[in-house]
Amino acid sequence: WFFFFDTVRTFFVRLFKGEAVWRAHRSHLYQRLVIKGFSHQFVAALYGILSIIISILTIVRLYFECLNDLILYISVGLASAVLLLLTVYKERREFEG
Repeated sequence: WFFFFDTVRTFFVRLFKGEAVWRAHRSHLYQRLVIKGFSHQFVAALYGILSIIISILTIVRLYFECLNDLILYISVGLASAVLLLLTVYKERREFEG
């Protein structure tokens, strides 16, 4: 979800800004986090930890059918919330800096 959300978000942000979406850029969230001072290790660990959490929720979903919808909503919600918070944090730091 993280890479999908980041790709879709970046594509539409660049499209609405009138940028050439087919050209190389450094607009993806993980790139912006590194540019803003987070280490590659931190960003990779963050994405990895969140992916593990989502994977665990997915495995639970597979074995407990009665929780299918709940686990799905939690997984999507968690992934979206974390990326949204990171995006807001990034934008806030850019606004203040």
